[in-house]
Amino acid sequence: MADCQFATGWSGSYGRRMPPSSQPVNSNQFLPAATPAAWRENYIARNGSGRTGADLVNNPWQPASRPLIPFSGTLGNSRISLRETLLPYPFFGTMNVQRMDGCSDYNAPQFQVTRAFSRGLMLNAHYTWSRAREVSNAGARNNFNGEGFGFQGGDLLNLRNNRRLSANDIPHRAVISALYELPFGKGRALNSSNRFLSGLVSCWQVSGIRVCQKGTPWVITGANSNSLNGRPHALPGVPRVLPKELRGWYDGRTTVTLPSGRVIRPNAFTYLKYNPDAFAGQTVIVANGSRQRDVFW
Repeated sequence: MADCQFATGWSGSYGRRMPPSSQPVNSNQFLPAATPAAWRENYIARNGSGRTGADLVNNPWQPASRPLIPFSGTLGNSRISLRETLLPYPFFGTMNVQRMDGCSDYNAPQFQVTRAFSRGLMLNAHYTWSRAREVSNAGARNNFNGEGFGFQGGDLLNLRNNRRLSANDIPHRAVISALYELPFGKGRALNSSNRFLSGLVSCWQVSGIRVCQKGTPWVITGANSNSLNGRPHALPGVPRVLPKELRGWYDGRTTVTLPSGRVIRPNAFTYLKYNPDAFAGQTVIVANGSRQRDVFW
């Protein structure tokens, strides 16, 4: 005879008022929207060679005549960038603050089946289907930087716009285990008349376990010659994964022709899987018709 049991459940968590990465007190995001918009138009008109916000103006916190007030940093100069004069807290410079506005959510339905067979075999299978999302440092690893307020930037005006999969999100996880009681010894199918031998081989079990799961999220970065903050777009209609015949390890000498026809030479010790042509940074066409990175995106 065999005994079979089924079980279902749900596991979840709800976190609020969590600390995201430290955030700057001064940012272009805190300026009136019309200001960077005007700077962007000027950037286009000047063929990407300069930015209006970087133009030097008289320092309003310094006297018109010397001697200068010995402020630290650029505020000690007689002329500073226009941008610095418009920041909400110019005397705090690049200072960062900690905001308790992060959030995290985890939801996971779980399913389990256990079956015990009459001859000492037991099987157990457990499956979890989950999603973990956050705006916080919780679980930040693999250069994920929480919600990217470090090297990737983020929306400082509305943190919920930065909500995304957590660095430790594993959407699918299946665990299968088996336990088998060996048929040796007293009361078992194979029993020796030798008491010593019977006692030696009795009550032994063998077991095994197999875990299959999806990987954690991977942040796509790059596009250094295009968008300033390194967050590229995923281009519609372009496969993100290369054909199987192009995937693999490369030695730094072999060239690869991508599906677009572009030829690249992957670095040594590089495993090529994703299509570089599937991602592109934010760019803009300037007055002379050339393409430049959109630094005000």
